[in-house]
Amino acid sequence: MKKNINNKIKLLAFILGILVIATSCEYQEITDADYPNQLLYMPTAVHGIYTIDKLPENPEYVPTPGYATRFVVDEANGKFIVPLGVYRSGYERKADINVDLTVQNDTVNNLIQEAVISTSTIILPSDKYTIPSSVVVEDGSELAKFNLEIDLNYLLSIPDEVVAIAIHISSSDAEVNEDYQTTVVVIHTEILNL
Repeated sequence: MKKNINNKIKLLAFILGILVIATSCEYQEITDADYPNQLLYMPTAVHGIYTIDKLPENPEYVPTPGYATRFVVDEANGKFIVPLGVYRSGYERKADINVDLTVQNDTVNNLIQEAVISTSTIILPSDKYTIPSSVVVEDGSELAKFNLEIDLNYLLSIPDEVVAIAIHISSSDAEVNEDYQTTVVVIHTEILNL
């Protein structure tokens, strides 16, 4: 009988312990912690120079999230289109973030002088391309897409050449990762003859 009472007391203590643990735990989907701030960067700048020198080989390769190719040839409109984007990292994706886009070809000149890219590289003339002056990474989104559009006839007129342009991002709304804020696009025009 004493053993039976001890077992009941142990069972009651066990059940009481489970109830205390279960009711003392408060579920939080997002726990209180210090999360990193939002940080902007260009995914195409992560691996160094963004070189376009061959036709796509692997259909699963995505150079920028949301894009399936490194370039698109739009013959009807005479455009060689390079899809690019600005990515927002960090936990929170709140608020619209305005991002300014500029061309900084002094970066290309430095790479030519340091022989990182060919010394015969042609800097893309300003009248042969268009990019938007800014994009918005919208509230709740992590990516703002934009296109670098290059005059297709110009590229076709300089076969077997290498052209380059450096696109730089900045923002007063969020911090920009300095290591990945400039994409240097290098295009080998011979791919248009393949």
